[in-house]
Amino acid sequence: MIIDRFRLPIVGDPPPLKPESRSPTVRILGACAVGILGGVLSIALIVGGQLTPKLLFMGTVYGVIAYFCWGRVMMAVWPSKRTMYLPGSVSYEQQSGRLRMRTPLAAKTTFVAFWALGLIGSGASSTVALCWSVAEATGWEKSWIRMGLVSLFLPLGIGILISTFWRVRTTCGVSLAPTSICGQAEGMRLEEVPWESLRAASVGETPATKFTPLFTSLRLTTDRGAFHASSAALGSDPHSVRCVIEFFQQHPEHRNALEDPRAALELVRNAMLSGWRGTEAAA
Repeated sequence: MIIDRFRLPIVGDPPPLKPESRSPTVRILGACAVGILGGVLSIALIVGGQLTPKLLFMGTVYGVIAYFCWGRVMMAVWPSKRTMYLPGSVSYEQQSGRLRMRTPLAAKTTFVAFWALGLIGSGASSTVALCWSVAEATGWEKSWIRMGLVSLFLPLGIGILISTFWRVRTTCGVSLAPTSICGQAEGMRLEEVPWESLRAASVGETPATKFTPLFTSLRLTTDRGAFHASSAALGSDPHSVRCVIEFFQQHPEHRNALEDPRAALELVRNAMLSGWRGTEAAA
């Protein structure tokens, strides 16, 4: 599905940026140096001579160091926006029939896949080294090791990767329809409930620290309980999402506009430009 971005008037204070180090270039260069050194040592240990379980394990350790150092470099060059958002922005799915506000799938899967593949690869390699050393100590044949690896660890690794992608893919944010509202994010699920069951929509914030940025989340209270969705799951400013939800909660005569997502957001923007800001802003 195509994800588009819409800008609403800003509500609340803009999120403070994560404090940056005085010398981020030094950290990047340091990670590059450690990554190169780890990669060279890993290759030298694994292919430089007769391979043994100890050399395979040590090569795996150095390879993991190199892998995650280069991952740190990637994150520095291409910073993750999982907990950050543009003030007033709303990311929505261009799907007729309802307004679904969520993060683009690619933005959520890139680094998750990178770390998952690194963990799976290092775990499989370490397991091979362990089984190999056990086989040599007990006299088992190496063919048993290969058979066990193919029949057990490879499907296990693939299963972990598939489950990771599936969990990320089902983080669908919040969906508004003319007659109901539902959501799914960070392991929580809001079953589809009628608008009349929605009691309140609010925004909670965790202050920024030296190591983490401001973390903002949306809270929906219904007759069936509470539901939380972070800015990472929404891909949007939670204050703006709250305004969208409150507008259609307070104006049921306009809910049919939710069948056209962009028209619905334009309706909310026009109302905000006319002075409407929702109950939380008014308070």
